[in-house]
Amino acid sequence: MLGKELQDYARDRFEGRLALLDDVTRARATATVDASADEDEVCLLRYLFGTLPLSDVLDVEPGVLVSYVRHSLMLRRSLGWTRELPEPLFVHFVLCPRVNNEPLTDCRPPLWSELHERVTGLNEREAVLEINYWCAQMATYQASDGRTLGPLAVLASGDGRCGEESTFLVSALRSVGIPARQIYTPWWAHCDDNHAWVEAYADGGWHYLGACEPEEVLDRGWFTNAAGRALMMGTTVYSDFALDQLGGEDAGRNGCTHLIGVTPSYTRTVRLAVHVADEGGNPVEGATVCLEILNSAQWAPATCLVTDAAGQAGVSVGLGCLRVRVSSGGRMAWRTVDTAELSELDFVLGERGAGAGTDAAGGSDGSYRPEPGSWQWPCAVTSGDALSWCDVDVRAPEDHPAPSRHPTAEQLERGRARKAQMDELRRKRVAGFLAEGARLAEDLTARASQEDRELVERFMRLAFGNAGEVARFLAGDSASGGATGGGARSAAGTLEADRIALLSTLSDKDFRDLRADVLEEQLQGARVVRERTLAYLAAQGMGPDEAQGIYERDVLCPRVSLEHLTPWRAPLQAWLRDELDLSELASMQDDPRAVWDWLTRNVGFDEHQDLAKLAGGPVGALRGRHASPVTRATLFVALCRCLGLPARVNPESLAPELFEGGRFVPVQEPPRPSSRKVRLLASEGTKSCFVDWTLGRLQPYTERGGQKSVGFPSLELWGSNADEGGLELELPLGTWRLVSTTRLPNGSQQASEAIFRLGEGEGELELPLRTRVPEASDMLQDIPLPELELHAADGSAACASDALRRTGAGKAGIVAFLGEAEEPTEHLLNELREQADQVREAGLGLLFVCRSPKDYDDPTLMRTLESLGSALVLFDDFDELPERLARRMYANPEKLPLMLLVKLCDEEAAGGEMSANRASSTGAAFRGLYAVGGYNVGSVALALRLAQLA
Repeated sequence: MLGKELQDYARDRFEGRLALLDDVTRARATATVDASADEDEVCLLRYLFGTLPLSDVLDVEPGVLVSYVRHSLMLRRSLGWTRELPEPLFVHFVLCPRVNNEPLTDCRPPLWSELHERVTGLNEREAVLEINYWCAQMATYQASDGRTLGPLAVLASGDGRCGEESTFLVSALRSVGIPARQIYTPWWAHCDDNHAWVEAYADGGWHYLGACEPEEVLDRGWFTNAAGRALMMGTTVYSDFALDQLGGEDAGRNGCTHLIGVTPSYTRTVRLAVHVADEGGNPVEGATVCLEILNSAQWAPATCLVTDAAGQAGVSVGLGCLRVRVSSGGRMAWRTVDTAELSELDFVLGERGAGAGTDAAGGSDGSYRPEPGSWQWPCAVTSGDALSWCDVDVRAPEDHPAPSRHPTAEQLERGRARKAQMDELRRKRVAGFLAEGARLAEDLTARASQEDRELVERFMRLAFGNAGEVARFLAGDSASGGATGGGARSAAGTLEADRIALLSTLSDKDFRDLRADVLEEQLQGARVVRERTLAYLAAQGMGPDEAQGIYERDVLCPRVSLEHLTPWRAPLQAWLRDELDLSELASMQDDPRAVWDWLTRNVGFDEHQDLAKLAGGPVGALRGRHASPVTRATLFVALCRCLGLPARVNPESLAPELFEGGRFVPVQEPPRPSSRKVRLLASEGTKSCFVDWTLGRLQPYTERGGQKSVGFPSLELWGSNADEGGLELELPLGTWRLVSTTRLPNGSQQASEAIFRLGEGEGELELPLRTRVPEASDMLQDIPLPELELHAADGSAACASDALRRTGAGKAGIVAFLGEAEEPTEHLLNELREQADQVREAGLGLLFVCRSPKDYDDPTLMRTLESLGSALVLFDDFDELPERLARRMYANPEKLPLMLLVKLCDEEAAGGEMSANRASSTGAAFRGLYAVGGYNVGSVALALRLAQLA
């Protein structure tokens, strides 16, 4: 029997949630709970209905939640490792259906059927490792779009990005009763990226592992070194039940969830304490305290805290530079701090600020203006005609690998062999998917045109293990219920054109988890309004072919944004027909803005009951009168398409748009403030937004966690580049911040900021972008590297350190992993050949590492070896070593050549061989000074300069 504390908590949360639900959803939830005679089942159903994001309760069929509860109780009652768990770990990390923002499907029973025999007889640690091997057999890493596939879709696909892989592994572990959680760093401090991995609970503690990246031991992964340099890491939980018993600290709230900080488990930390007071020294309760990391050239929030009654907030963070931004009542201040030096911050927010007076609303020009003297800003605010740049040195945490376990040589060998076996099984499995898809495509397109045949073949390749669903839809099986699909053929026996057209509107990822019945519902609903759409577009002067294209992309298409595909046409069309009076319906048909106005009046969003990042379904949002901004935009577009009115969500701004006057326009034109044209100039080559610079306007807004805030959110200018010719922009008047940064090899950044007021003026305003040029000494790293075990052309073992000494290396040398006959490698070899004299004068040893002796056939390599004289070539299979070295040196692991400048550890004995005892005692054969993955012009010249400083 579950404990009284949990039962009371679940009952209270359930009753509180019922009051927020619409009549239909409330009745479904109540009936589901009342139907159970199992007291524990009732408790857990109440818990899920009361704590999951409200959009889940509106969208997910109650039977799915019943399945999660019953499966979890089966595990707790039948498996020893689940039975002994404390209740908080059980409900948060076994029962909880949600891991990230994946679709909630009934995935646990299928995963259990795959895994339970595989782990029978194993202890907890062995079971965790075995399940990760199975996950590697099923899926590997592949970058993709921002929509998260569910576990069963990953299973049917053979790959996923890191967030999907970790969701897959967490779900697999939970399916057999092992507590698991997704750990993520929202932003790395040392590079422009982030990452997610997994922790599993075994033998009374949490242990980390890379999802679908199996090892023979726990607490080991490619990210071990990177995690030791992170400023913040955590996991999301979906209720506040017993937060203090989850193995971490409450590190901030995000809507209805809490971030459990686990940073101290991975790296050296300090508790960052923030105190906020007003000018009279009185504590400010409820102030938003955002901790920001400079990543992708923007100050991106890692978490946002809220001050207590004493005006205090705090959390554990790594040792490096971050920015603390505090706002309350329209007032804002910030400070960039190196937490290795300072961990207690006091902020004073003045009584007068942008939150008082007419300027808070924007004034006549729509701008948002702070009152002079009321803002604590380290950088001066100037006019846009004369930028004043403030340099900010942002130190990344030092290299400090996270605690890890080191496998024995036997374990390493066994792990490599087993990983190779899993990879081969996965490749065969995926090949089977593709072969079956090709067979289905051939059956479907026997009488199709060449163009349609090629399209269908592509659809099947994208679907992998889901090709059967694509075939069902194309053949019309989901409509006719037959097995042959004859119902979707034209009189000539070819496939129906609008079925192919609908599939052509989908994203590549959609093919992996689409359902034929959902697409059938969408198709039939779109067919009803097709003629109305074409007439509407013809009235705007559009020709038939162009109108058909708009119909297919912006009416027929079942996808709006990043929501999961659901059958929303029939329910929304029924609502339009049955729930609106004729005048309302006519108004919406005449002008889609009436749809938006109705949604604005009738559909709200409670950020404390949901997650802003979750894209809910249109049907649940309309029935529950509850939608986040992104879900409301999706619902607007869906309703318009049900009316036959073309609509979309702008792919860049994410704003809902309607088709009017031959183009898409925002449905809600905000009061347009006065604006001015500016030109952003970059004199040091092409500079890209979210790589080298960002631009943001001062404004009040709501953080993703629901906290009210003031700051400079970045303009969505993805893909925009500035060069000598400049990037032309039209910006509304107001106060702006321009950020530029240069990332150093050691992960630190040399940033600059300019804050300026953009006022009215004649002509275009030029904004020259400042780019700081680092000194050579700023480029040096000092990272211990192990001996590189390679082999010679005859297959005999060889060590990189010995090879470098034989090439005449003094204290440093270059090791370069080459890509056979690849252009970047050719460039590096040519640069080395052109500077052969300088390489010899510097006393640099030079070692090339190739995949095979066949690389000697490369004429560029042979010319370079001839010019350099003493350079040597050794060999490696490149299965693991180049990527591992690149990640250790924080270089790009996906590109060759990989060039490393290294310093021999036994410098004083450079003329002799390094003893095995010394290598063993130090744990390092080299110190890594510099590394670059891929070719950059001037890499060799820079290495020569750095070698002089070593």
